[in-house]
Amino acid sequence: MACGSCGGGAARTRYEITFNHDGSKKTVDTIQEARLAIAASPKGGTRKAVPTK
Repeated sequence: MACGSCGGGAARTRYEITFNHDGSKKTVDTIQEARLAIAASPKGGTRKAVPTK
């Protein structure tokens, strides 16, 4: 399995977060950033993997 810094599959994936409290969206580079953003949101949210261009 490839790591995010060595050009494997994880390096080409970003995460789009949709926040439940206002419906806004944010895109982050790592799953850790996505988890932290959802945890900091007042009503949580959802995330999905999106390919980078």
